[in-house]
Amino acid sequence: MTKEFSIIIPTLNEESTIDNQLSELRELKNIFDIEIIVIDGGSKDNTLSYCDKRVDKIRIINSDRALQQNLGASIADGKYLVFLHADTKITKKNFMELEQKSRALKWGFFRLKFNSTKMKYKCLSSAINLRSLIFSYCTGDQCIVIKKNLFRKINGFSDIRLMEDLEISKKLNQHSNPVYFSSAVITSVRRWEKFGYWQTIFRMRCLRLLYFFGFDTNLLKKMYK
Repeated sequence: MTKEFSIIIPTLNEESTIDNQLSELRELKNIFDIEIIVIDGGSKDNTLSYCDKRVDKIRIINSDRALQQNLGASIADGKYLVFLHADTKITKKNFMELEQKSRALKWGFFRLKFNSTKMKYKCLSSAINLRSLIFSYCTGDQCIVIKKNLFRKINGFSDIRLMEDLEISKKLNQHSNPVYFSSAVITSVRRWEKFGYWQTIFRMRCLRLLYFFGFDTNLLKKMYK
């Protein structure tokens, strides 16, 4: 049965976040015409048990975000594909705006907020949002939304190990300017807290520079971990 929106969540050992996320998505499912798809990368924790009977479709594949998201898109019934990270929260307000703008939507993404009130994260989210507005590209944390027929037209995410979000933004921009939703999705600061705020920013800057110069994304993924 055709749905309006397919939410596609790539997971790997996400027991600390997936329970709350799925509970919130189930509530949204009572309001909006959505399906929930989880593509797991071989979790060793309780991720799959949390997903059992709470999602519409679940598949297991190698842990690779581009492959996981492409698989999710291939089994999706929705007119629009909503790619959502396991540690990012999408709200009723986001979906209300998405519905309002869906008629003219080919692809787009949301503003970003972090689940922290610390000033450094407010500054970081402001910088990310400004960058996205100026350069018309997004990171996966911003919850990219793509009309399914356009996703198929560009052959989905490129078969690369990292920076798949930047790569698909570049491909999509060749067909249409993005819709930049005014509402914000909320993502976790866990990576910055685990590896250090400035260290994580510096690492990501270096990885994107290497990607720009054509370095093998297999190497970049090892560096990202």
